[in-house]
Amino acid sequence: MIRTICPKCGKETKIFIEKFCLDCFRRDFENRIKIPKFISIYKCKYCNRYSLSKKYLFNSYEEALSHFSLHYDIFKKINLDKNFEIFENRISITFLKNNIIISKKEIEVREKPFVCKFCAMKNSGYKQAIIQLRFEVSEELLKKIQNIVEKRNKTDFLSFISKIEKRKEGIDLYIGSKSTAYEILNFISKEFPIEYKISKTLVGIKEGKKVYLDTILIRKI
Repeated sequence: MIRTICPKCGKETKIFIEKFCLDCFRRDFENRIKIPKFISIYKCKYCNRYSLSKKYLFNSYEEALSHFSLHYDIFKKINLDKNFEIFENRISITFLKNNIIISKKEIEVREKPFVCKFCAMKNSGYKQAIIQLRFEVSEELLKKIQNIVEKRNKTDFLSFISKIEKRKEGIDLYIGSKSTAYEILNFISKEFPIEYKISKTLVGIKEGKKVYLDTILIRKI
């Protein structure tokens, strides 16, 4: 009969994990791997999006913590299977090897308020385009435009209206995203006959490239 001895502790065992007994493997894992007891997650008080670093934004709490579980450096270095469970204020992690549980850890999630850079830009009046509507704008049309902006905001965080300026001849819409502004133009052109004019104003240079503010003047025919 072949005896199986752990070369590290000398204990006779039937279960080996990478040449060592389960107890030695677990002990080595606990000594090598330091999992944080808590992490901070930031929630924007305006748009309610979440961030782990105040740099990248996620649409939901779950999305932010899923990204953390996939990209956190310590987890990527651990050559074990990992099961993550996300709860309201904690993450539960189970580490496995060959379907054997090696360790279970919990990380407390502490939520903190902040203002994301996109809401800060919106609040400061940031714009990439101005849409000048030179006709009487109904509440229904304005609502449809706002719906377009809000829908695109799920993927384009610059899709916002930073200012609505009423004028005698119509209204001006200050749009954070240039691509959203042109989608609004396309939408209005399908609602009724229009004529429009686009002018570009140089407002600066970013990373060696000229940055322009687009002004889109729209009139009904």
